[in-house]
Amino acid sequence: MTPLIASFFPPDVSLGYFLALLPAILETLGLTLGAMTVVTIVSLPLALAVGIRLPGSTVLVNAVALLRSVPDLTLAIFCVILFGLGSGAGMMALILYYSAATSKMFADLMATVPRAPVEALESTGAGRLAVAAYGLLPLAT
Repeated sequence: MTPLIASFFPPDVSLGYFLALLPAILETLGLTLGAMTVVTIVSLPLALAVGIRLPGSTVLVNAVALLRSVPDLTLAIFCVILFGLGSGAGMMALILYYSAATSKMFADLMATVPRAPVEALESTGAGRLAVAAYGLLPLAT
């Protein structure tokens, strides 16, 4: 057995090793939580724009599909080129990739909503925001 492979056995599960890893673990969890918060804030309005069929929503759907087709590792490398090495590049890569994925998922969910209740709200003169809040969101959940 080579010395490198032998150094993996038995694994180091001591408290000191865990305490040395704790800052990196907390940073990773913080980045993930921050990125997913931004993703939710970005993707829900995009999906609502598609759901209420705003002008240009087909362009929005195509842009999201295009961004979603880029592999996440390629997006991460692109973000490292743009923002440099560090946690900012990783957070931006997570935000870009997952906002495209969740926007597409939410938009598909809004597209499957029955149109009759939404059209009934529109026929009463409700605005687009009211249609989204009282017609699309309750029916999509």
